[in-house]
Amino acid sequence: MAKKFNDITLLIISYFVIGLFNIFVGVSDKSNILFLIIGLVCIILAFGLYKLWNWIRVTAIVISLFFIAIYVLLIIGTIMNKFEGWGGLGLLFNFPILALGLYAIDILMRT
Repeated sequence: MAKKFNDITLLIISYFVIGLFNIFVGVSDKSNILFLIIGLVCIILAFGLYKLWNWIRVTAIVISLFFIAIYVLLIIGTIMNKFEGWGGLGLLFNFPILALGLYAIDILMRT
């Protein structure tokens, strides 16, 4: 029971921090509502995982698969563009989010 609690707690904190960051970016850049939507979805996922709602678990798995697909494409695009623009920073930001998506799927499939 303690292992499950620690894994889910880490996942809840990660979703909450990502949600707050996206909401902050969305509020500071008023022209981009996508960040607000992603932030709200992450906050709802964090709250639902805290309450251990089963439908949120399934939703989090689907959203994590979606984010994994997007970030794999972003990593491939960064490599194909020979690190132009953001350069290595694109990979620096994309790999942790990709790892979080894989970790989320692993944890949520086991619970």
